[in-house]
Amino acid sequence: MNKKEAEKFVTETFQNSYDDDRYLRFIKELLNGERLQYGSLDYKHPPSSYKDYISEYRIFGLYHAPHSKRILFVAVKLSKSKSLDRARVMQRNFAAEILRGKISKAYNANAALIAFYGDEKEDWRLSFVTLDTELVCGDRGLCVSETLSPAKRFSYLVGVHEPCHTCMKRFCPLIEDEKNQLTVDQLLDVFHVEKVSDEFFKEYKKCYLHLTRSLQDVVDHDIAVKTEFENKNLVVADFTKKLLGQIVFLYFLQKKGWLGVKRDENWGSGPKDFMQQLFQKKIVPYDNFFDDILEPLFYEALARKNDYDYYSRFNVRIPFLNGGLFEAEYDWVHTNIVIENSVFEKIFETFDRYNFTVKEDEPLEKEVAVDPEMLGKVFERLLEEDARKSNGAVYTPRFIVHYICQQSLIEYLERHTDIPRNDIEFFIQKGDELYAKTLQKVIDAESGRENKSADGLPESIVSHALEIDTLLRDIKIADPAVGSGAFPVGMMNEIVKARTALTPRLNRGDESRTAYNLKRQTIENSIYGVDLDPSAVDISKLRFWLSLIVDEVNPKEIRPLPNLDHKIVAGNSLLESFQGIKLFDDEILSPELDSAAEEVAEIDNELKRLREERDALLWGTESARSLWLTDEINRLENRKARILKDEPQKQILQTLSPVKVERFKTSRKGLKKYRILQNQFFNEQDKEKKAELRKEIERQEWEIILSEAENSGNPKIVKELETLKGKKGKPFFLWKLYFSEVFTRENPGFDCVIGNPPYVQIEGMNNAIKESYANENYSTFTKKGDIYCLFYELGNRLIRNHGTLCFITSNKWMRAGYGKKLRNFFIQNVNPLLLVDFSGQSVFDEATVDVNILLFEKAQNQLQTAACLIKEDCRDNLSEYIQQKQTVKSFNTDESWVLVSGMMANIKQKVEEAGVPLKDWDVSINYGIKTGYNDAFIISKEKRDEILSSCLTEEERERTAELIRPILRGKDIKKYGCAHSRYLITIPCGFTNSLREGMDPETYIKSTYSAIYSHFMKVHDEYLVKQSKKKSKGLLNRDDMGEYWWELRSCAYMEDFSKQKIMYPNMTSYLPFYLDTCAYMQNDKSFMITGKHLSYLIAFLNSSLFKYCFIDNFPSLGEKGRELRKIFFDKIPVKQVDDKTDELFGKYI
Repeated sequence: MNKKEAEKFVTETFQNSYDDDRYLRFIKELLNGERLQYGSLDYKHPPSSYKDYISEYRIFGLYHAPHSKRILFVAVKLSKSKSLDRARVMQRNFAAEILRGKISKAYNANAALIAFYGDEKEDWRLSFVTLDTELVCGDRGLCVSETLSPAKRFSYLVGVHEPCHTCMKRFCPLIEDEKNQLTVDQLLDVFHVEKVSDEFFKEYKKCYLHLTRSLQDVVDHDIAVKTEFENKNLVVADFTKKLLGQIVFLYFLQKKGWLGVKRDENWGSGPKDFMQQLFQKKIVPYDNFFDDILEPLFYEALARKNDYDYYSRFNVRIPFLNGGLFEAEYDWVHTNIVIENSVFEKIFETFDRYNFTVKEDEPLEKEVAVDPEMLGKVFERLLEEDARKSNGAVYTPRFIVHYICQQSLIEYLERHTDIPRNDIEFFIQKGDELYAKTLQKVIDAESGRENKSADGLPESIVSHALEIDTLLRDIKIADPAVGSGAFPVGMMNEIVKARTALTPRLNRGDESRTAYNLKRQTIENSIYGVDLDPSAVDISKLRFWLSLIVDEVNPKEIRPLPNLDHKIVAGNSLLESFQGIKLFDDEILSPELDSAAEEVAEIDNELKRLREERDALLWGTESARSLWLTDEINRLENRKARILKDEPQKQILQTLSPVKVERFKTSRKGLKKYRILQNQFFNEQDKEKKAELRKEIERQEWEIILSEAENSGNPKIVKELETLKGKKGKPFFLWKLYFSEVFTRENPGFDCVIGNPPYVQIEGMNNAIKESYANENYSTFTKKGDIYCLFYELGNRLIRNHGTLCFITSNKWMRAGYGKKLRNFFIQNVNPLLLVDFSGQSVFDEATVDVNILLFEKAQNQLQTAACLIKEDCRDNLSEYIQQKQTVKSFNTDESWVLVSGMMANIKQKVEEAGVPLKDWDVSINYGIKTGYNDAFIISKEKRDEILSSCLTEEERERTAELIRPILRGKDIKKYGCAHSRYLITIPCGFTNSLREGMDPETYIKSTYSAIYSHFMKVHDEYLVKQSKKKSKGLLNRDDMGEYWWELRSCAYMEDFSKQKIMYPNMTSYLPFYLDTCAYMQNDKSFMITGKHLSYLIAFLNSSLFKYCFIDNFPSLGEKGRELRKIFFDKIPVKQVDDKTDELFGKYI
């Protein structure tokens, strides 16, 4: 087929109702005439365990693909199921049974292309299901058995109501190529999820830019709109982001059939192209789509509770959603924002080309469609380049989110139970597989069928099911730089997955434990997030709402969404003060008891309970739980001793000033009321009551804040704070006020802090914010540092005793000088549990930064850190890779933290033990010349010849030639060699005054070195012409100069350039070292080593052994580069030799 014929054929196949003949023809074209084996003309009924989910199936045949792979082609007719989640699992289980040969041994295969359809064949699903074999190896590395991994399904949503753009684009090349022999890898590529995401993001950005320009034009030319935007602090870019987010949200809703439902029909029956019908005026006429249609849809239909959800303007049912996404931030009724209709035409034209799915990808279930997670990528990519640099926002890929969330839960459960760690790891990491097996057993039991197969749950998990479920229900998790919400959404999914797997073991008759209810409970009880960018907060909330919508399956009633204003909040996580004034006193959180006796009685009751629990444990067992119980008992006994020794708290308060006592009492009462109001607000649906609650919550919040500020005695600060009222984000965030319920419980703080904090160099920030961070008492603060260092320290402040933090950040702190304070902080204050260094492996799509994952516990450092250096792409098996490759390290020094693996660690240890750090050798390491203005001082051979030929006399020519010396730049240095091409005008500091003998300095240079002086003036004139485009201060006013502008800065080791020396670049990808005997100068992009035994030393530095052992001692730059600064080189241990050995090496160098 040619391209046009292929496109028509694929479109006819996938944009129509399912049809056996059409599907069979598609299979034949895909296989280019290759014959199928064991095909069946008839449909068959599935095993009885699947009858509630699968009506019948047909196997079209088996294809023998290249590389000894077998592919089945199948059609499956589905039964109606109340639970989408159950249906997905059972469909996957059924496909797995076919592939494993359990239906018929003849059909045993590696993969299957399956058409899933229902009674109404208009919309169906084309799935590619794969089954991989995992080898199980014994102690000696021999493979002793093999197991089948759980089935993975990749799907396209196709049919009458689905766009065919992506499906057609992927399958057409295979249909066109009549000589192609279909492979499993080709089909995997056709179903590749990330490709459709990348394509959609580019189109989305075009829509965003077009909409932004159009809206900006409206604001610029309409005085009323401009005034409204200014009065309500609206920003065009943020308005556009939210508007596009609202439209995307509606695309997800129409995907569920919730928009445009007829008056007497159930939810789910609405047209799947409702937004397009609105735009094409098929529902109601209009003049301007945004002003006449979208605004009423947003702020009347979706934001208000109408009778029977009927919206008379459109004569259809529209669900009341609640939550805040469709609450107007401006007076939309009296402000006419007339955005061109053509802008929305382009948006709908773009969106209509893609499939939308409300279900986010999971490891075993992926849809080739736009899902809610893409909102995170869109947010990160839409940031302007300058904003991205200042905010440091980097989107975190799914496999990292999965890993960090799972590891955090594993550590949490291990610290609170006696369950073996291996069982906890299996339970959390294999949740999808366990749920599928457990669900199969439950369904069989409900149908009265016997199922003797194991569900895979370890006995320790089964026997502690209630305890685990309670712990997962009560966990408190925070992301202090929430971004697009990837981590908290990921954590919610992991918790729900784990609790769902436990459900059959708890109460099989409990119908309240639905995915929707478990998600909502997790959001309300466990999730907290903060971000500096209000747009990020909006995106995060949007993803949580979408995650609830996917599991709302009641056709009669759609439950309104929760209000997340006090769960995901805008503010500066790192600051709890404003212009140096602390805004919340932690003493306010202290419990207010009537007497010391009452508190002692409470402590005694708690001690009795804890001792009984500890005594019930197996004697002599030092489990995590028993150790924690012992710690708690000791803490409470110490607390009791202090109370009995000291005055009761109320009497202590009375020793303070009456004003402060009264302020504390008022603030405590306000805080209690504040928490009650927050809880009420989460579920409130009534618009007027929500407005009242919001107003009262803000009033209580500001009463507490202003009370503290007024106590500072600075009325100017109070006045400035007043101006922040009502604004979306604040330049501070008061963790213990806004999330006070976390900090008023026993052992206050979060159980887990997770995330990907921003990477922004503090040095480049404005002075005001820099000073604010400096005054916040962060021990890790350094002006040369990065802001993520402060987030590590903040996270430790936020977690409770024995809580954990897990971040992915830049790995520069491990070796860089600015990381010394952070490394020392870790050694002194936390217990690092796991450190994973990706060491040049690319993790982020949109950033080239090298990263690490660090997991630590708030506890005494045990100096036993599991460490793993990742040298290859392992995104598909990250957990297994780290588990197999990790070694235990005791990071007990604030010097560079370097990770090596396996055999390399042993070799490196031997080399280090035999060596002496270079700083203790009889050598000096210095960087090259800093000219301050290379355009003037570093010249080409042609410029050197021109200057010499311009000299007025032969004597001047000789004098000038002495000052122009050959120079090597970092990039000119090679292994045992160099590529010289430049020269340095070397007028050292003090040169002029040592020779001028009373003559005016500039007159002396101008007359004695006229050609050099003329060259300098010419460079200066060129600078004056281009200075508007240059940020430098120029030749005459530069910072790095000697006593006069024509001199180089003072250099204490200037004579060393004339000595024999080892030269090497400061940044390189292959570590070259050159032994210079020609007295080359060198620039500041390189270093030199002078001193004794250089022949031996350069042989070692250029050796494979040096590179093998020490390349990871130097920070990564990009994918392959390394930074060879002196602070890293000083610490390299090298075996010392005597003069005779050095002479021997000298003969061969």
